[in-house]
Amino acid sequence: YRLRDRRNDLIKIDKMGEISVDNLLQAIEASRSQSLPRLLFALGISGVGSESAEWIAHRFGSLTAVKKATREELLAIDGIGPIVASALVEYCALEQNQKLIADLIELGINPLDQTPKPADDHPANGMLFVITGRLEMMSRAEAQDQIKERGGKVTSSVTKKTDYLVTGAEPGSKLDKAQRIGIHIIDEDQFSALINKGIVPVNPKT
Repeated sequence: YRLRDRRNDLIKIDKMGEISVDNLLQAIEASRSQSLPRLLFALGISGVGSESAEWIAHRFGSLTAVKKATREELLAIDGIGPIVASALVEYCALEQNQKLIADLIELGINPLDQTPKPADDHPANGMLFVITGRLEMMSRAEAQDQIKERGGKVTSSVTKKTDYLVTGAEPGSKLDKAQRIGIHIIDEDQFSALINKGIVPVNPKT
């Protein structure tokens, strides 16, 4: 990010003309606007994937707050287990990583979480969803977005913490596991009613 102060030096580098240098600097500058979840994921913290990065970003709201997070605070987030919590705390405790984060913040790279705040009374708020099978009414990505917009979370694996398994056509092994451990199973119509109308399934399958 400090390369912009050395534009003339870059132009002198063999095979790098003004246009190439300006394109490079523009690309670097554009990366400042990446979202907080993407920045957390890009830091390469062990166990922090795209999903967990979203949950952490939504809980803490900024890189400044994330670097101060305690293990207990992280474990209080649905979907964050002890391995990820410990990895993030240990990452932020290392001197070289503290310097990296401080440099990013100094350079103005401290994005805020832009996730829309859901209505607290929506029944999907705080719920953990897993989707299996092919959906007919919408794509899986659209379903995931709708869940997140209403304060829910989406994971790829069924666990005892899962609140709803949404089933489409040709569901996979996730259905078997959900039935085995007693997770609520809903079809696409029930999911649509829950998300769009706030109608909680009266008798979800288990």
